[in-house]
Amino acid sequence: MTEDPTQGYSKVRLAPLAHQPGDGDPARHNLSLMRDIRLTVTVELGRTSLPLREVMKLVEGSVIELDQLAGEPVHLYASGRHVAEGEIVVLGANFGVRLTRILGTDLTGMAS
Repeated sequence: MTEDPTQGYSKVRLAPLAHQPGDGDPARHNLSLMRDIRLTVTVELGRTSLPLREVMKLVEGSVIELDQLAGEPVHLYASGRHVAEGEIVVLGANFGVRLTRILGTDLTGMAS
């Protein structure tokens, strides 16, 4: 460790991170470090655009027409990124999504 008197802090030199033989795939190890990170997952049935005066008229029981047809796949987003498509299923008294298509496995940019 060396002191930089002009900046008032100490510089630390660390050994480079190296993949050790026999550790398996380093990318897989790095991915396993992130398995407990929580992401916001959103399922989108469709979209529409309404003027504020129409939104203010909405009451319980109002029907809003979406841009998607019944039976079309719903879109699944993880942290705002479109990652999959699926179909709505009923699980007891709850709704769920059965994934029918994964759009990509590239995880770069997921946490942004």
